[in-house]
Amino acid sequence: LISVQSPTPPVAKSKTPAPPTFASIRHAAPKGNKDGLELSFAALLDEAAEEDRKANADALAGKDSGGGHAAGKYMRARAMLRRAGADHERGLAAKQEMIIEDRAAERHQDELIRLSTMTGKPTLANPATRQLELETRKLEQKAALQGLRRAARAAGLEDDDHEGEGAVTPKVDAPATEVEKSIFRSYVAGELVCVGENCAQFPEEVASTLTMQFGLRRIYMPRNDLKCFEAYSGAAGAHLHSRHFMHVTEIDLQHNHKFSRFWDDVGRLASLTRLCLQHTGLYEFPPSFMWLTQLKHLDLTHCCFKELPLHLGELSQLEYLNLRDNMMIELPSTFHHLTNLKYLDLSGNGMAFLAIKPLAEMADPKVVAAWEVLESPAMHGVYYHNTITGESRKAMPEALKIARVVEQQEKEDAERRAKHKGTKLDKPLVEGTKRYNDKRTALAAQGVPEFECVVDRKAGTIFYKNHVNGETSWEMPPAMDTFGICGGLVTLKLNNNLLRDLPESVSCLASLRLLECKTNYLKKLPFGLGECRELRVIKVPTNELSELPDSMAKLENLSELVLTANSLTVFPAWVGDLKGLRQLFIGNNRLESLPYKLGYCTDLTDLQVYNNPLVDPPYEKCLTGLDRLLFELRQKFLEATQGPTPPVHPHRYGIGDEKIEILPLFQRRLQKLLNVAKETKELDLIQNGLFTMPPKVHELLDLKRLNLSAQHFRGLEGRPKFPEGMAQLASLWIKRCELNGVDESVGLLRGLKDIDLSENSIEDISHKVFRHLKKLEVINLSRNHLYALPEEIGLIPYLKELHLEMNRLDFLPDSLTKLKGLEVLNVSLNNLSTVPPGLGALETLRVLNLEGNQLHRLPPGMGNLRLSELRVSHNRLEVLDEDLMDPNLKHSVEVLRFSNNNLLELPPIFDSAPKLKQLLIDYNPMVSPPSSLLEESLETVLQYMRLRTERFREVSGLLESYGFEVEPDNFHPVARGALVGNTGFLTPADQAHFDKNIDAYINGEFYQCELSAAELVDNLDNLRHERGYVFNSLIIQELVGVCRQEFTKSLDVPPRKRFSANVLRGEGVRRPWGRGGEKVRCYAITLESLLEDAQPNPKFVRRYRPSLFALAVQKLPITVFDYKPDMLRKAVQDFEGPYGMVGEIEDAVTFEEDEYFDAFGKHRATFPAVLPALVVTRIVYTGSEARRRQEEDEELWVAFKDMERDLADWVSSRTGQKRLSQATKFRHREVATAVTEGETKKREATAELARAEQEVLDVAERRQDFEDGKPFFDHRIGSLEQAIELGNAADEAVKIKKAELNELIAQVEENHRKLQMNKKQKVYWCTKDLKRKYGHVVWKELVEQKRQEAREQGWRRPWDGVDGEAYEAWAELQYRVENNLAKPPPLEEWEILEEDPDDRDDFEWRGTENMKIRPLKEQPFGEIVSGRFDSEAYLRYLHEMRPEELTNPWDRPGEKDEEKEEGSEDGEEGSEEESGEEAE
Repeated sequence: LISVQSPTPPVAKSKTPAPPTFASIRHAAPKGNKDGLELSFAALLDEAAEEDRKANADALAGKDSGGGHAAGKYMRARAMLRRAGADHERGLAAKQEMIIEDRAAERHQDELIRLSTMTGKPTLANPATRQLELETRKLEQKAALQGLRRAARAAGLEDDDHEGEGAVTPKVDAPATEVEKSIFRSYVAGELVCVGENCAQFPEEVASTLTMQFGLRRIYMPRNDLKCFEAYSGAAGAHLHSRHFMHVTEIDLQHNHKFSRFWDDVGRLASLTRLCLQHTGLYEFPPSFMWLTQLKHLDLTHCCFKELPLHLGELSQLEYLNLRDNMMIELPSTFHHLTNLKYLDLSGNGMAFLAIKPLAEMADPKVVAAWEVLESPAMHGVYYHNTITGESRKAMPEALKIARVVEQQEKEDAERRAKHKGTKLDKPLVEGTKRYNDKRTALAAQGVPEFECVVDRKAGTIFYKNHVNGETSWEMPPAMDTFGICGGLVTLKLNNNLLRDLPESVSCLASLRLLECKTNYLKKLPFGLGECRELRVIKVPTNELSELPDSMAKLENLSELVLTANSLTVFPAWVGDLKGLRQLFIGNNRLESLPYKLGYCTDLTDLQVYNNPLVDPPYEKCLTGLDRLLFELRQKFLEATQGPTPPVHPHRYGIGDEKIEILPLFQRRLQKLLNVAKETKELDLIQNGLFTMPPKVHELLDLKRLNLSAQHFRGLEGRPKFPEGMAQLASLWIKRCELNGVDESVGLLRGLKDIDLSENSIEDISHKVFRHLKKLEVINLSRNHLYALPEEIGLIPYLKELHLEMNRLDFLPDSLTKLKGLEVLNVSLNNLSTVPPGLGALETLRVLNLEGNQLHRLPPGMGNLRLSELRVSHNRLEVLDEDLMDPNLKHSVEVLRFSNNNLLELPPIFDSAPKLKQLLIDYNPMVSPPSSLLEESLETVLQYMRLRTERFREVSGLLESYGFEVEPDNFHPVARGALVGNTGFLTPADQAHFDKNIDAYINGEFYQCELSAAELVDNLDNLRHERGYVFNSLIIQELVGVCRQEFTKSLDVPPRKRFSANVLRGEGVRRPWGRGGEKVRCYAITLESLLEDAQPNPKFVRRYRPSLFALAVQKLPITVFDYKPDMLRKAVQDFEGPYGMVGEIEDAVTFEEDEYFDAFGKHRATFPAVLPALVVTRIVYTGSEARRRQEEDEELWVAFKDMERDLADWVSSRTGQKRLSQATKFRHREVATAVTEGETKKREATAELARAEQEVLDVAERRQDFEDGKPFFDHRIGSLEQAIELGNAADEAVKIKKAELNELIAQVEENHRKLQMNKKQKVYWCTKDLKRKYGHVVWKELVEQKRQEAREQGWRRPWDGVDGEAYEAWAELQYRVENNLAKPPPLEEWEILEEDPDDRDDFEWRGTENMKIRPLKEQPFGEIVSGRFDSEAYLRYLHEMRPEELTNPWDRPGEKDEEKEEGSEDGEEGSEEESGEEAE
């Protein structure tokens, strides 16, 4: 700050306030440190006052104190203060402006950097280093700013005191919100832009002097939450008033839906020119709004206005007014004062009329009541005094005069109505009379207008009422028709209202260019609308217009007229005068005709006349095209105005007769052509529109070339006829002339070499035409309707080219084969199904085109031709012959086209064509080569064919070497039925699958086939063997099933058994066909009962009995093969199960008795009956069953190993050792007890045997006595039989006693051996029994699991029990338990003890006593004869893994104890354990 020096002590500075915010700094920034200046000035004033007092005192004392010192001091101080304040303010403003500009530049730079990261602004830095650039730039700007501040301090613009401790340098921070950013930008750009920030009021910063200094010119705040535009006090003490917006020129507050009012002094916005308030809740303006005389643009779209201010006309500069979508029903009385208005939109309101009510301002009652009448003697009369203003006057005031007139008029009207009521004198007042004018003035003073528009909502009518005389009228009074005074209107939109008519004053809008009045109820348009000469567009659709004013003919500038959906019945003819009209929409009216003069609207581009009952012209005529419609309308107009058109005979010619020429001119031009032909010997009359050949052509006898193409030679009369004298004519072209035949006179042109009759409609040609034309070289009959050719065409010796394409030929004459000089033959696009077989004899033929016919096969001998081009596309060729290219064609052909046929393959015949350049085979259902390969080069296709041939030979040889019978022709083009014999039991599906594989290997994309020929044939051979195996297995399985079913039947219970043991034997039949060579149970069936039906006989068969094979066939599935006995015989011989043989036909099998009876009823009795029979196993294992059995054994083996490992771990533990010692001692005591008991029982058994032997001696003695005849009481035997029975019984008793004794002796000896076992043998004994027990536990758990799985899957388990009987019994029991038919079996003791084997941590010997193994006769692994924990599976496991453990431990050689001490120690331990066990 700049401080002023003063003799008084300086005033202490106020304490430095806290750092202000960004907004508060901007509010206070322009003020500077004015408080400090004011304090300095107060000190100066005090000093000046003190010096003034001293000067006065000196003056009174007569002293001279330098008068005027105080006054001079004061003036200097004041001037100094003023200059210092001004300099300070300028410095602060410059400094603030510099800071703002720096901030703006920094923000601009930040924005550029931000945009560069998104849009890729060109920069040397990549996106990863742009932040570094930004930070560097900020540091540079900060350094520059500090330099500017130092320069400002050096220049004196900044006080040094700011560098002290307590001073704070104001700093403008970056705006924190979008609103603050908008305020910040307003300082630079002069506009406040804040869009969609939910602002509820104007920012406080708008009220700052800084904003006023920078000059806010534009406010743009749409889509916020502003509620009003009124003054308020901000939080920082700022007061927002209308004076803060006095320089604003544009305000845009659209889409602030809560905005409803302005402040009352809004008129102070004197600079406002544009105001946008669309989509707000505004419904009225304050009176001061009319002060905005500079307003030019006012947009009030979609607001809530029901009426506009009465004095709206005071906005004299208004040019744009948009009142769309409000609720207005009438215009204000001063609306016509808006003479500068150019755009007006009143759409979407409820306006039923545009009449403007005359202005009627009511006198203020307070003003009238303020005047009082007083009498003045001095003035000799009365005078009028105003009690409010104190004014006095002698003349009656105007307000009081009007009030008196109104009262008098009302009084007279009341007296007149009362006096003349119902008489002729009771008439309304006449306009223009004094009484009428006085009453109108009186009503106006009361606020009642002269006229008013009344809308009858119920009747839907509008009328106008005169409040002066009470009359009503349907027509708009001139006093209300002032809308046209707004002469500057250019655009007027009145859409979607309730308007019945438009005021006539609209015709006065000379500048009007656009008039829109859509969707109203207009019945007519203003009569003088044509005076609006500048009108370009009139849109009045969806109204009730029935006629148009004639003045519209003056609208020369009108370009668009829309009258859609009205009630027009007649369209005026003056529309033809609108030369500039381009668009006319008159659809959906009632027009029956169009004015003919409309045809003169040549600039018309759009014409819509839909939904009109048009008769003239018809509506169909309107659809032919606008130009044609206008032309016909012009023609009709000329006929109506000038009479009918005179006849003119034009001549049409050209490609499509598009050219028109008057007939005389055409004849003159034709004559010129004939004259020229006399000299050139050539006449070209192409496209002249002739219907007959000109007769003067016959005079040109020397003519050599004649072109009559593109004419109209229709019918017999039109056919050209030629004289015999034109012998020099060599070329005749009659192309595209609509001929349906050829005149025979053509045959007279004997010198003709080239004839072209193409593109006509010729159906037949006489044989006389070509009979004498021996010099012809080229004949072109293409594009006609020929069904046949004359045979004479083959007698033309020099013919080289014959073109017959695009006809309807079904066949070609055989005489074509005689054209030895023919080089080109084109018969494409006909209906040929065959071609002459001798076509191959044409040695000179170079081009043959057969495309577009119905050929299924090419004729033989094509290889004899020397063609360069052969085109056979678009036919129905199915196959190409192998000899197509031999012997000559392959050496000459260059182009081959076989596209669009039914070819499935290409034969390998093109590889030998060296000149072949083009081979087209696309658009065929081609398999070989595939369509994807056709896009490659010709060489690729040929290479494909070579490889395919090699593959075919390879696979055919392999199939024959494997014994298959094949048909090579069925290998291609698609393999089908390649195998024809020696396929075994391969099904049709198998053969079809092989066809598919062979097709993939030979045909199509064979290069993608992964299989080789050897693999393909090997797979087929393996499948043949597999199918034979399955078929044989199926026969044997069903036969075994029938045997099982018949064998299990009973003789008494139905269905009774039909096959006895004499023919079907199941007991005692075993064969070594098991898995390990063990014997398995089988069925033996005699061959007679197997293959032959048995007739009833008296001994064995009571009723007819079918053969077992017949019963099996009934159950076999239906196949493509017949089940015959030979098949059964072959199945038995060839089939082997997973374990080897399952059946065999044996010559000698023993049965109980022979049941055979011959045809004569004679029984073949043989005993024993040894017959040939089929022996087959009762169970035929499938491959899956054998695999599941093996997998189950492997799982068992793994489970046994795990169990043994767990048991070994437990035995090695301390607990296991202790329990093992206890078990051995316990068993030792039990064996000792058993030895004692055994010795006792042995002595008893020896005594019993001695008694039994004595009994035998006694019986023998008694028998001897009986035989000797001694008395009965000596022997007590009644007969010899009794003696024999007694002897037998005694001998049997001795045998039994001996057996018992031997068994006891064996047991005792075994127990003695057990007692003699050492410690290791005893441990081995206990451990082995424990393994067997828990091996059985593991086996039972796994078997239970597998049984459940088999039951769920529906599998068999033939290895579970004898032939699966154990599994079947278990399944039956499970079924009965689940269905409550039986109780579940009781749990064994070990099952109760071992409830959860998975949690087993201890082992128990309970139940393992007396476990032994004894050999079995039928089982190779032994049989379990005692103990409930013995498992055949575990024994098989031991047999494979440790066969030595199958020997009882007491039968194995013992091992001596190593040391005696160990025995003593063991004894001590044993005693301790025994004592412990007893205690336990």
